[in-house]
Amino acid sequence: MSTTGYTGPQKLVLCIDIGTTQTGCSIIRYDPGTAPTIRVINRYPGDPSSSKIPTRMFYDKTGTPRAYGSEVFNEVVVAQAEAEGWELAAFWKLHLHPEGRNPPAYALSEAPTEDFEVVGSNSKFDISPLPRNVSLGTIYRDWFKWLFKAAQNFYEETNADGGLLWKKLSGNMEFVIAHPNGYGLAEQSLLRQALELASLIKADDEVGDQRLRFVTEAECSVHFALEHSPHEWLKIGSQLAVVDLGGSTVDITVYSVDQVEPKLVLREAKMSACIQAGGIYVTQAGRQLIQAKLRNSRFLEDLDAIVSEFDFKTKCNFAGAEEMSIIKFGLTRDNDSAVNISRGRLTLTGSEVEETFSACLEDIIESLDEQLAGTTGFSESPYLKSKLRATYASRDIKIIHVDEHAYKAVSEGAALYHIRETVVVCPAFNVLEPYGKKVHRSASSFKDLGGRETYEDFDGVRKVKGGTYVPLTWILSLSNMGYKAWNEIVGKVRI
Repeated sequence: MSTTGYTGPQKLVLCIDIGTTQTGCSIIRYDPGTAPTIRVINRYPGDPSSSKIPTRMFYDKTGTPRAYGSEVFNEVVVAQAEAEGWELAAFWKLHLHPEGRNPPAYALSEAPTEDFEVVGSNSKFDISPLPRNVSLGTIYRDWFKWLFKAAQNFYEETNADGGLLWKKLSGNMEFVIAHPNGYGLAEQSLLRQALELASLIKADDEVGDQRLRFVTEAECSVHFALEHSPHEWLKIGSQLAVVDLGGSTVDITVYSVDQVEPKLVLREAKMSACIQAGGIYVTQAGRQLIQAKLRNSRFLEDLDAIVSEFDFKTKCNFAGAEEMSIIKFGLTRDNDSAVNISRGRLTLTGSEVEETFSACLEDIIESLDEQLAGTTGFSESPYLKSKLRATYASRDIKIIHVDEHAYKAVSEGAALYHIRETVVVCPAFNVLEPYGKKVHRSASSFKDLGGRETYEDFDGVRKVKGGTYVPLTWILSLSNMGYKAWNEIVGKVRI
């Protein structure tokens, strides 16, 4: 990271990566005359030693959040949730995915659980509904508020002047929100409104707009990879593909190097790809596999516990079909030889576990074949790394694994993006919707609704569907790339 002294005012920036299954955050501190510093938050309430926390919350019957992150796995909390009828909010990011994103088609066809439904090729991954009386925007609002408080606790506890500095600077804190490549204005608008309702930025305020930046996870991954891996191959004319293997989506972006000095300039070779082939689909395939094996066993009632172990351990550690996987879930007296359960351990063959990866792997390779023209750095599954190396070795394509924990790639990459903006991406745009902020008026502002449909927004106000776009100059600003900033509505055209 650059050691160039910072010349602006003192400030803090909170960078947030809300994944489908895990969330990570980092804090940048800017002090005049010194290089900015990045702190990846590595302690949260309920989990004092992790750089990522589960993206989950419990809500009570009144729609009030009661437990967050790792707290939802605490046995006391779980018991209280069952006794009081709390509902779990999980995988809510999937509700925000743009239409048209299809998950992989599974080879397994076992009957789905009540929470998940996978039927046939290119079917949708049907997650459990949001808690009753809680909207998606409300969930994001509550999650942002909690993350902000967790960041405050972390910073005050780990810096000698943390309390005074937070009190001084938090009111004007800047935010960097990372999101999948496929997000557009609708998704960004919901995230912005959630931050506004969380009182972290001001609504309809130019200064508030300047305090918020959105960045794609692919660009975050570029910064992280360049920071933590050797890049002697980085020359004008060379190409690289960044593959971000996330919880729900896999983002693939191919760049060509236009310039190395004095500032690195990368150009998107084509429109980036965003496919639903992330880790949750491997877990779902694992659930279907295990459910099929145990359908005639008394241990079927332990399905959730076994799948949890599969998700957190087996999936992450699996390296190839030649090795067995053992899932510990019960006691030494728990045995069922018919389904390979011995002393509370379920044994899966390597080929069985490999099959849970197959649909996602096929989709990833297919998308890479469409996008790929260079090298790539990506996440931590040894099986995926070995298969991709084997697939592309014969094509003289080098696979680079970043020698750092990938679980902090996006949140740290977002911080690197904010600090130096070394990677200047000249995008290949394919505009599919107008630019601007979509405004839905309240129903009470109409004398006659004229048959228009209404809905209750997550701020509790009834609004009229079919909003209008108000052009805003901050929606797309390319001035730092040599382009004129947009200040008008752009139609559905290819640029």
